[in-house]
Amino acid sequence: MPSPVGTLLSDRYRLDAQVGIGGMSTVYRAFDTVLERQVAIKLMHREIAGDSDQLERFRREARAVAQLNHPHIVGVIDAGEEGDPDHPTPYIVFEYVEGEPELYRFIVEHDARQGSQATHAFSEKVAGDVADALVRRVRTVAAGHDAGAVSSGGRQRRCDDAGHAECRQHQRGRGEGDAAAAHGE
Repeated sequence: MPSPVGTLLSDRYRLDAQVGIGGMSTVYRAFDTVLERQVAIKLMHREIAGDSDQLERFRREARAVAQLNHPHIVGVIDAGEEGDPDHPTPYIVFEYVEGEPELYRFIVEHDARQGSQATHAFSEKVAGDVADALVRRVRTVAAGHDAGAVSSGGRQRRCDDAGHAECRQHQRGRGEGDAAAAHGE
């Protein structure tokens, strides 16, 4: 099958370069000719698009991801289907983020691992990072409790990214009272 690089999807998105490939789809850096900006396009493999279950799975993914709004998740710009209406090839258009994905860097750094093993190891690394952050937060609140500065009644608690908690006593009808800071390790 010839490469779709250089083709125009839906008379709008020009596929400029392949940037990734998976079992279900290929991701391209593309150019939106209407808004004149780079985008990323996830184009389902034609042979998989012929399977109605896989086609519906891809469509569900597009709808689900379009509902997400988070600074660490690329946004969905558009979705569509290209080609024969009886055998469409669906695609999802995402905002384009320059640079290498962290997972890719992790796989390259740990080149002895391949595919799902690397993904699993990366997931363990992320889970460990999250667990470490949670432990820091719990220790921070515990330190505040130990110091008598954190209680549930009328106190506002705030933890920063360094694992420090600031607790302020609020009095009804008055401004803020004394502030106490508790630092966790």
